[in-house]
Amino acid sequence: MIILAPVRINIKYLRENKKDTLKVTFILLWGLIKLQMSSLKGWIQKTKDEDTEKTLFSKKTVKNVLLLWKVMRKIIICDKFSWKTAFGLSDAAQTGVLSGMIWSVKGNILAFLKRYFIFNDPKPEIEVLPDFKKAYLFVEIRGVFKFYPYRLLRAVLRMVYLKVRGGGSNWKIIQSRV
Repeated sequence: MIILAPVRINIKYLRENKKDTLKVTFILLWGLIKLQMSSLKGWIQKTKDEDTEKTLFSKKTVKNVLLLWKVMRKIIICDKFSWKTAFGLSDAAQTGVLSGMIWSVKGNILAFLKRYFIFNDPKPEIEVLPDFKKAYLFVEIRGVFKFYPYRLLRAVLRMVYLKVRGGGSNWKIIQSRV
C-alpha cells in the first residue's frame, strides 16, 4: 500500500535582487509525513580546482545521467507550475529587448518541460513584468510535482537491466553497398 501512495514535491524558489531562497517540501503518505529542506548550501557547489571540475562531468557520469533520464522521464507529473519574473534596467530600450528574450527563453524551457514531464496543469502561469523606471530583479518559481514509488521502482529496475545489458540500445553499424 505504501508503494502506491504518491510522493508530492513542492518547490518554491525566490530571488530578490541578490538574495536566493529555495524551499523544497516532500509530502509522503497523503500528507501524513512532511519533510522540508530550505537551504541552497547542499545544492550549489563551487569548485576552483580544474581537475575536480573535470571529474564532476566525466564521460561516464554524463552517460549514467543520460541513462537515468531516459528511464525516469514521463514518470514525474507536474500538477501546478508558476514562473514569475519582474525586472528592470536603467535603460528602457534594453529593458524591452531583455523582456522579449526572457519570454523566448521561458517558452523554450516550458516546451522542454512539457515534452519530458506529464503536465496535469493545462495552463502553467508564466509572467514577465518589465519595469522601465528602476533596476531590480525578482524571480519566483513554484512547482508541485508528484511521482508514484512503484513507477520509480520499475524505472530503476529497467535502468539496472539496461546497465547490465550494456547501456541503452546498441545499434550495429551496417555497411551498405552502394
